Amino acid sequence: MIHKQKKIVEVVDWLGVALIVSAYLSAVFGWVSATDWRYLTANIIGSSFVGYSSWRKKDTQPVMLNLIWIVVAIAGLFYHRG
Repeated sequence: MIHKQKKIVEVVDWLGVALIVSAYLSAVFGWVSATDWRYLTANIIGSSFVGYSSWRKKDTQPVMLNLIWIVVAIAGLFYHRG
C-alpha cells in the first residue's frame, strides 16, 4: 500500500512539473500571455502538485518556493481579472 501511495505522489509531482513547464513554454513562444488566466491557473495547479509532493517528502525549500509561486499566480488572477 505504501509503495502505491509513493507512486501516486510521484505521478502528481511529474504532472505538476509538466503543467508549470508547459505554461512557461506557452508564454515564451507567445501562445498565451503571462497574464492570461490559463497560464496563471496552470501555474497554480502545477505548483500545488509539486508543493504537495515536496511536502510529503518533507523537502521544505520546494514547498516554500511553490507556495510563493501559488500566491503570485493567485494575485495575478485578481490583478488581471476582467
